[in-house]
Parts: sequence; C-alpha cells; structure tokens
Amino acid sequence: GGKIQYGGITSFLKPSVWFNIRQTMKTGVYGNFKGDGRILGGIYIIHQGSKGVEYQYREKVWGDHAPFDQVLTAVKNVSTKKDDPAVESAFQETMDKVKKGEIAFNKVLDENSGASCTINGP
Repeated sequence: GGKIQYGGITSFLKPSVWFNIRQTMKTGVYGNFKGDGRILGGIYIIHQGSKGVEYQYREKVWGDHAPFDQVLTAVKNVSTKKDDPAVESAFQETMDKVKKGEIAFNKVLDENSGASCTINGP
C-alpha cells in the first residue's frame, strides 16, 4: 500500500548527491543504467508473523545508506536465534569492525538489489 518515492531534478542538484556519486566512483562500482533511476530506495526489517516493522529507512537523496550499525542491530532484534551465544559473538565482532571502519557500504553485493557492503581485511 506504499507509494514509490521519486527524486526529481532538484534532488539531482544537491551537493550530497554529487558527494555520493564521487564516493561510489572511487570504489570502481558503476550502475548498469537499467530501470528507472529516479526511484529512491530504502530498507525494511520486519519481524516474522504479525509483530510488525523493526526498522525502516528511506533514502533521502540518491546514494545515501541506512546506518550500518542500526541495520545490524535491527537484524539481530528480529532473529529467532538472537540469544544464541554464537550469534551474539558474531554480532559483537561485526559491530567492532563497523566501528573501526573495516566494514562500509561501498561495493555492490547483488547487481539486482543495489545493496552494498564491503568487509575490508581478513
């Protein structure tokens, strides 16, 4: 029942969009120019069953991303195994890497989704 959010010409003129384009170009990741490039994306993390939405993020300008630590926390919160010590350990290890800058949004994981994440180092 939602509506598609579009960015217009005024969005394209914002300095933050050009900063995002520049940052993405530095990584060597380029779009395929397929589809409607005006559509702004987002993310929903939803609980199983009827518990509802845990987290939502709507792209404000082209190329911005949900804060990675917030996404990880929301994913952990909806996990059915969040109390498992192995899951908690993996979560803490990943959050430490995020804080150190070893994990960042800058490489396409799936050419169809636009989702992006890079893990630097071992």
